[in-house]
Amino acid sequence: MGYAYYGVLAVDPEKYSKKDLKPWFDKWNDLDYFDDVISEETRTVFIVNWAKGGFEVFEEFVAGYANRDEDEYLISEDFGYILLGESDDDVETVGEPWEFDINLTRGIEVY
Repeated sequence: MGYAYYGVLAVDPEKYSKKDLKPWFDKWNDLDYFDDVISEETRTVFIVNWAKGGFEVFEEFVAGYANRDEDEYLISEDFGYILLGESDDDVETVGEPWEFDINLTRGIEVY
């Protein structure tokens, strides 16, 4: 067995073009990790399905594609992601997903 993850990554399309992200996207898309991709004027959103090892999609993005300044610090306003693990308390946020209208909410609904 392995540990599964679900997450959403949003990027500024002016900073991360489809052409630039194509190798990363193609690799993970061929492995069937994406549920959906939303392309809009102000954001591109990659929705990663519940998958074992799904965190690797995000790690590879940050390691190989995330913009950095001259001191190698991440430029966090250019992207953001929220990654959920199987445990309720396993939540990771990197960058600024809220700037792309991505927020984590937990609640109870009674019908």
